[in-house]
Amino acid sequence: MLTFRQSGRTGRLGWHEPDRHSDEEWGSYIGKVVVPGIHIGLPDTCRQFISACLWILRSGSQWRVLPPEHGKWNSIFKRFSRWYANGTWEKPHNRFT
Repeated sequence: MLTFRQSGRTGRLGWHEPDRHSDEEWGSYIGKVVVPGIHIGLPDTCRQFISACLWILRSGSQWRVLPPEHGKWNSIFKRFSRWYANGTWEKPHNRFT
């Protein structure tokens, strides 16, 4: 469930959705994301990154209004862009579909 809350950054309002996936679900997701040639980093970091990307996709918000609990918006955006440019998103997408 989405909740409206006051963001900690400069008093802007933003949508916040807590991580709604269980550890078991994330374990199965990581197994599908990990493919040869893709460096995902630590599982917790990857979980935070994918959660941030899902938040952006669900909310339709701009990267700059990403809630701080998801990480620094610019770092998340750069990683998302790199994964898009080198086709990284296609490999997990094909495994999920």
